[in-house]
Amino acid sequence: GQGLYRLQQFSNALSSESKSKHALPWWNLLVQEYFMPDACMELSLPDDSSRSDPKIFHVEVPVLPRFFLSATQSGVRSMSLTLSEPSPRESITRPGRVSIDCPSAIWTFVFGDGCSTALCGPLTAEVII
Repeated sequence: GQGLYRLQQFSNALSSESKSKHALPWWNLLVQEYFMPDACMELSLPDDSSRSDPKIFHVEVPVLPRFFLSATQSGVRSMSLTLSEPSPRESITRPGRVSIDCPSAIWTFVFGDGCSTALCGPLTAEVII
């Protein structure tokens, strides 16, 4: 549906390779294009020190451009989102907005030397259509 298409557009922007991505204004525009002012990106990362529950990080919109910029400045050449099986579900939350629930998604980071790393887990997003 339209929500998945919008999420794909975001992934395409992340995967593009451009020298502009090494400057904060590029990321400011990307975040303005794809995130509501009150949005929050939540990352759940394994905690190697405790081998228990993962650490959860909340990255709010004012910090998101610098979050993406720091990844790029750390050698990340491109990023992409892949929604895996079982298929993501879309539901209209209010006029012009769709919620996407994907039980299994992969956020891949590709570095300049060709190495890659991936964050795997559920993805939930509310997108403007």
